[in-house]
Order: sequence, then C-alpha cells, then structure tokens
Amino acid sequence: MKRNLENELDLGFAAYRAVVAVPDARPSFSTDIWSAIEAKRAARVFGFWAKALTSSALAASLALGVLSSMPERLPEPEYLAAYLEGNGPAPFDAELGYSIVDSETSR
Repeated sequence: MKRNLENELDLGFAAYRAVVAVPDARPSFSTDIWSAIEAKRAARVFGFWAKALTSSALAASLALGVLSSMPERLPEPEYLAAYLEGNGPAPFDAELGYSIVDSETSR
C-alpha cells in the first residue's frame, strides 16, 4: 500500500514537471520579474482613481465632521443689547403696541 502511494506521488510530480516550465536561471531573471510587476502596476489606472476618490471622500467627511461639531455662535439680539446697555432706542413690542420705556414713564 505504501509503495502504491509513493508511485502515485511520483507520477503526480512527473506530470507536474511536464506541465510547468522550469524558469531559466539567467542573471537577468529577477530584473525581468520586477519589470513585469512594475508594468502591471502602471496599467492599474482604475486603482489610482479609486484611491483618489476614497481619499477625497475621507477628507470631505472629516471636514464636515469638524464643521458640524463646532459650536454655533449666534449673534446677540439687538433689542437685548440696546436694553441692557442703555444705548439706542428702547425696544418696541409690536404685540402690545407700546414700548417698555413708555410703560415705565407713564407711572
């Protein structure tokens, strides 16, 4: 049984050697492999645009995240500033139809 498995393994290796070519052991072997790898890398235009689009989407999402997390600074209402500082005209309440100053002076 063990001899039979060894024979099958030897036949499998022989078939593999027949199908696969043995690479040449010439001095420029590794340089040829690297030039083939670099040629395939240069042909990947889609990969470049995918990386550029991903990077720009990341930058935009970070910018929007920072902008949305900043506290909103609302201007102080003019009527409050004029009333507290005593500068400018007194506020007029349109619903009541008179000014706060008018009501205080009429007393």
